[in-house]
Amino acid sequence: MVKIRIIIHMDEFNTLPKRIQMAEIIGVQVAATQVSWLAKMLAPVGATGALRATIMHFLEGGIARVVAPVPYSLFQEMGTRKMAAHPFLRPALEGLNWQAVYAAMRKVF
Repeated sequence: MVKIRIIIHMDEFNTLPKRIQMAEIIGVQVAATQVSWLAKMLAPVGATGALRATIMHFLEGGIARVVAPVPYSLFQEMGTRKMAAHPFLRPALEGLNWQAVYAAMRKVF
């Protein structure tokens, strides 16, 4: 007959919710940093370089936002009737290295 003994260390078990929350925050931060950096590398550079210079990210309640606050960023990303699109945000999101995000989150555990 096989006997199985399960031992639960309650001090580690009790910290699990906080560690999960911390891993989530770290994962979101790492992902936002990567997307922001990639967007800056992919952004078209005009005479002033304002579009690239203003791309930033920030966290709000566990949600990351990567923004390009110059008024013409949407026109660059999507294009217009008279101008071809020069996407930089969508390709940056598609280029996210999920393995790096998961690795950063695993360090919490």
